[in-house]
Amino acid sequence: MAFEFSVLSSGSKANSLFFTDGKTRLLVDCGLSAREAGRRLSALGIDPGSIDAILISHEHSDHIRGVGTFCKKYHTAVFASGPTARAWSEQCEGLDFPVHEFEAGNQFSIGEIQVSPFQVSHDAVDPVMFRLSSRDRSLGVLTDLGQVTELVREKISGVDALVLETNHDPYLLQESSYPWEVKQRIKGRSGHLSNEQASTLVKELTDSLRLRILIGAHISENSNHPGLVMESLRNAVGESDVRCLIAGVKESTEMLVVS
Repeated sequence: MAFEFSVLSSGSKANSLFFTDGKTRLLVDCGLSAREAGRRLSALGIDPGSIDAILISHEHSDHIRGVGTFCKKYHTAVFASGPTARAWSEQCEGLDFPVHEFEAGNQFSIGEIQVSPFQVSHDAVDPVMFRLSSRDRSLGVLTDLGQVTELVREKISGVDALVLETNHDPYLLQESSYPWEVKQRIKGRSGHLSNEQASTLVKELTDSLRLRILIGAHISENSNHPGLVMESLRNAVGESDVRCLIAGVKESTEMLVVS
């Protein structure tokens, strides 16, 4: 086994992902409450106290809500970029736990897992997403971005599995009850990817013949539908044997293995 992972929650309310190489255990974000994150990990057979570190992508509450309580309860290390850590501290009027700072573009290791944080376009102070590698296999975590840049393409090229934002359908977004300014934010260059934008990226990735697992994530409850997302992803992967799944906020995905 190269690695296992599960999307514990994905959506506008809470985001968190579990990743392990069999030795080191990580969370990417913890927008769930510490109690709910622990419950979902336990349901997967994972002791919450065995999590070695939490990687923080940015300071929005749906990504950090449960981090403080979780890390204090289980003595878990927390990693974030310097600007994100400072913005987070200002939001909370100070953090009462240590944060290990990293810099976007600089790879580092936790145990034998290689963590590659890279910048994305989103309305946060210093938003990053991650490529997590174990041995010669990699997972791309790519949510909360409004555009696919050349850097993004470079950083997720050749991944074996990808958790990809499929936030909204443009027509449903336009017809939704969101205020005009919220609609503009969502579809803007620092907002969120549409099904079509995600599909275009997937078509590029499947040409590499490496991608095997694809998960549609951060799906809007008001301007999208899982059925539309699945149709878009399956059309994008075509006749390849890429396995497509959907992640949501109500329950975790199954534990997925890349070997």
